[in-house]
Amino acid sequence: MKKVSQVRSKLHFAVKALGRVDIADAVVPRSKIPELMRKLGEISLKHGVIVSGSGHAGDGNVHIGVVGGMLEEEFRKLLPTVFKDIFAEGISLGGTISGEHGIGIAKKKYVPLAIKEEQLELMRKIKKVFDPNCILNPGKIFDF
Repeated sequence: MKKVSQVRSKLHFAVKALGRVDIADAVVPRSKIPELMRKLGEISLKHGVIVSGSGHAGDGNVHIGVVGGMLEEEFRKLLPTVFKDIFAEGISLGGTISGEHGIGIAKKKYVPLAIKEEQLELMRKIKKVFDPNCILNPGKIFDF
């Protein structure tokens, strides 16, 4: 078990050596992990980047690395489309766009892929009840 843990902890650094990297996490039902991994391969081919996945088979949390051997500007321009495809696939498999790392600033533009506008509006209203001045985590998930 120790060797598996060592490999997993070094995976990100090995992938990072291949080029520019950005990471995310997605969650799918455990039974859908193999299908998500196949879809990540298709997304890799579609966009000309490497999309790797590793994570927690026990809870369906997949850590995703996107690696591109292109210039920084081109890589940053391509990333939103790649992540949108990744998250859309995860959602289509019964998952969602985040597991451990939350939504924060980086993923808030993808929230409408996973949550209907009516639900988001209800969440905004609940936040306003508990944080009427929007001082808790400003700019995270909701822009008021």
